[in-house]
Amino acid sequence: MRRSMFDFTRGFKVLVFVAVFAAPAFGMTGKVVLSNGSVLEGDIVKNPDGSCWVTMKNGSIKFEREEIKKVRIHSTTDRVSERFLSSYKVTPGRGGSAVRKASPYDHIINREAKRNSIDPALVKAVIKAESNFNNCDVSCKGACGLMQLMPRTARVLEVEEMFDPEQNIRGGTRYLSDMLDLFNGDTELALAAYNAGPGAVRRYNSVPPYRETREYIRKINRYYRQYKGNKEIYTFVDEEGRLNIYNDR
Repeated sequence: MRRSMFDFTRGFKVLVFVAVFAAPAFGMTGKVVLSNGSVLEGDIVKNPDGSCWVTMKNGSIKFEREEIKKVRIHSTTDRVSERFLSSYKVTPGRGGSAVRKASPYDHIINREAKRNSIDPALVKAVIKAESNFNNCDVSCKGACGLMQLMPRTARVLEVEEMFDPEQNIRGGTRYLSDMLDLFNGDTELALAAYNAGPGAVRRYNSVPPYRETREYIRKINRYYRQYKGNKEIYTFVDEEGRLNIYNDR
C-alpha cells in the first residue's frame, strides 16, 4: 500500500530520517492534489519521472506520477529557508500596508481559489497586478474588471458581466487554473500565458522575451510573497515536544 501522511505518526526519529536523508534539501511552496482527492500542501520538489516529494512540518513523502492528479507550485523564486523566514517572521509594516491589508473581495477569492486548488494569495497577487482591485478597470486593449478578462475569454468562461466582482474573479481564477493545467503546474509559464496568451508561451517554449510579460511575472511574485506573509501565526507544542507552527487558513 502507498504510504500516507499519517504514517509519520510512527515516531520523531523516523521523521528526521525521512526529512534529512530521503528528501531533497530544497523545494518550492505548492500543493499536490492526489488521484484519491487528498490535497497536501508543503515544499515540493518535482522529479523528472513525474513523481514528486512533498515536505510538510511532520516530514517528507514521495508520490509516484500515477498517484498525482495535479501539482501546483505557488512560488518560483524563493528557496525554502528564505521563504520560511519571510512568511513567519513578523515585522509590522514591512512590505507596505497597501499590499498587506485585506481586500473587500477576499471571501470570493478564497472560495474560488479553493474550488480551483490555487493558493488564494496567488489569485490576490494577480488581481493586484492586473487592476489594483479596481472592479471598473478597463485596459487599452479592452480587458475588463478585477482580473482583466478579454471579452472573448469572458464569453468562453461564461462570464456575463465582466465588471461584477464575483463573476470576474470566478472566471479569472478558472482561467488561471486552466493555464496551470496546460503548462503542468508551472506558475511562471501559467502567468506568462495569462498575460501574453498561451500561444506565445508555446511558440517560445518558455516565458516570452517580452519586457511587459517578464515584469508582470516579477511583480506578481513580489505581491505573492507579500500576501503569503499576511497571515496570523499560531504555535503549540505537541505531546512529543515538537513545536508546531501554522496559520489561520
